[in-house]
Formats: sequence, C-alpha cells, structure tokens
Amino acid sequence: MNAWMLRLPQHRFFWPILLACFAVVASLQSLWAPRVSLSHTEHLYTAYNNYIIFKQSFFHLIHHQSLYQLYPHEHWDLFKYSPTFALLFGAWAMLPDAVGLLLWNSLNAWVWWKGIRVWQQNSSIQIPTMNGWWLGLGALELITSLQNEQSNALIAGLLMWAWGEWERGASSRAIAMIMMTGFIKLFGWAALLLWLAYPHKRRNFLLGLGWGLFLAALPLMVMSPSIYLWQMQEYLRMLGEDHSLSYGISLMGILEKTMPGLWNKNVVLLLGLGIMIIPWIGAMFRRDTAENRALGLAALMVWMVIFNHKAESPTFVIAVTPALWWLLRNREEMVLQILLVALILLTVLSPTEVFPTVLRKEWVEPYHLKALPAVLVWILMQWSLYRGLWSSTPSSLTSSGQTD
Repeated sequence: MNAWMLRLPQHRFFWPILLACFAVVASLQSLWAPRVSLSHTEHLYTAYNNYIIFKQSFFHLIHHQSLYQLYPHEHWDLFKYSPTFALLFGAWAMLPDAVGLLLWNSLNAWVWWKGIRVWQQNSSIQIPTMNGWWLGLGALELITSLQNEQSNALIAGLLMWAWGEWERGASSRAIAMIMMTGFIKLFGWAALLLWLAYPHKRRNFLLGLGWGLFLAALPLMVMSPSIYLWQMQEYLRMLGEDHSLSYGISLMGILEKTMPGLWNKNVVLLLGLGIMIIPWIGAMFRRDTAENRALGLAALMVWMVIFNHKAESPTFVIAVTPALWWLLRNREEMVLQILLVALILLTVLSPTEVFPTVLRKEWVEPYHLKALPAVLVWILMQWSLYRGLWSSTPSSLTSSGQTD
C-alpha cells in the first residue's frame, strides 16, 4: 500500500485529476460565498468579482461601451486587459456563471500543468522526484490564483509551453502563445526576447508581426475602426493612470516601504530591465544550451512579477513556478535551500490560513515580504546568467548533475 501511494503521483492522470479538483473546489468556494458590500457603494458583489469583470467586458465590447470605465452596478474595479481579451472571453460570457467560472478555472489549471509538462519534457535534466515536488509546491500557489479567478496561471503555462514548443522547432506555435499572453497582460510580450536565442530570426520576426496583427484585429469583427481606435485610446489612458497609483507587491513596493521617497519606480524598472536584457543580447552571439534558455525565461518570468507595479498575491504563480524549478534542480546549494524555504513560507504560504495572522498583518503585507524571496531568487538567477556570459563553463548555480 505504501509503495502504491508513493508511485501514485507518477501516474500520468494523477496531476490532471488533482488540479481539476482544485479548480472545482476554488470555483464552488467562490460561487457559494456570500455577496459582499464595499464602504463606498451600496451594491453587493459576488466573491468571483474578477470573473464578472471579464464576463461583462465582452458585453461592453459588443455594445460599444467603454471597456475602461467603472460599472459599479455590475462589479467593482476596472477591466485592465485588451479588447482582444474581452472578445475572446465571449466563449465564457455566454454561459451561466457556475459553468463559465468552472471552465475558466479549469482552463487556467490545465494550461499551467501543460506548461510544466512541456518544460519537463524538453529539459535535459530529468529528476522524477523533483517534478513531483515542483508540481506539488507550485499547486499551492496555483490555488491562490484560482481562488481569485485570475488569468495568471494561464499566462505562466503559456510562457512555459511556448519555450517547449520553440525548443521543438515549432516557433509559430510558440510565438502565437507569447503574443496571446501580451493581449491578456502586456508584460507577457517580454518573453519575445526568446527570439534572440533561436535561429531563423527574420522568419520568426514576421511570424510575430503576423500573429500580433491578427490578434489585434479580432475586435474589428464586432466594431468599426473608429470605435476600436477610441477603445485603444481609453486603454492607454487607463494604463497611464493605473501606473501612477500603485507600487504593488514588488521590489518597488519593498523599497518604497523601507526607504520612502528615495526611489523612483520608473528608474527601478529601467534598471531591472537593463540587468535582465543583457544576457539575452549575449545569447545572439553564442551557442547556448536549452537549460540556459530555460533559465533565461525563468528569470524573465520572475522579473515580470517583481518589477510589476500592480503585482498582487495571485500574480505570483507566474514567478513562483519557474523559481521552484530552478531552486529544486539546484537543491544541493545551501543558499538555494534557504531561499527555497523562504519562498515556501513567505511567498507561497503567507496568504493562507496556515501562516500566523499576526505576522501576515504586521510584517508580510505592510512590507511586501511576499516578494522578497522572489527578488533574491531573481538576483541569483541573473548572476548565473552573467557568469555564463563571462565563462565558457556554466556556474554551479546553472548546472545540475545530481540524480536520484
């Protein structure tokens, strides 16, 4: 019996079934939760408010209403995605909430799992027990995203899946997936830096341009060019206003809390961008390995969150998933063992009920400590990438020869 239980997580249907159960439980939890009121409005809102925002955006789009204004009689908070996403969400918007929410969460969970599977299949380092820990610990962060009906797990899965497709030579599918993430959240397009690490750059550039134009033009199926231009102007206005209002659970948030007024978040973002992009430029001029390309994307995915001025707790599935991969595959490094524990405690578990409420309310939330382990992981990831540029032999933090 014990041996059977140990082998169970290795079964090909174990994780899809378990993650489907997570999607069902998260959906039912939101559907059955009582409606809540906010102090500034008399309306009552569902516990799955984010899903309602996505759903109503489709109807606002086809009725030529602004996507980027508040509709307090329907939901609280703004829609912050592209018109293309609003159109595509029509696949769920026409369904009853219970069905649509369940299918939406299931899609996020499945794409996240598929991204990890493709990543594993294209990695030259196969460590079976690591894969189970990766999925198990990552699923804890996935639940946070599912409970908030967010699209972050979908983005994380698509980015990992895209890397795997590019490694297989299917660059068209890879580019399509990356372009899709950008039409959900703009920072997804940063993964187009993968273009620098692969051959056939002219063809891949044209593929990216083609997919971008195709996805951008989809809303023209339901509106005139003039209305579409107006919606895009509204979109840019909202993004500009949104950027000035928040620091998020990010490096900028940590710096602003600990050293208020000393740091400009635009300067911090540009510094982070510069540090992140140099190894990608270097990848154009040397023959790289699949593992280093994977590390580059992993660092990029962490960067997307810790330098995001609107990062929330559910956003961290994008950073935690690749961070866990890197920490687990280098688990013999003492400093990374410590960081792994910190990531699990501060980033994964701090929003949950198992974490002491006093510590969460007095330290983790006020000082944005959920982001701290991810920041430290990103710094070490970047250090490993830079060492790869300076030396012909990979550093110990980018290579792993251990076996089980």
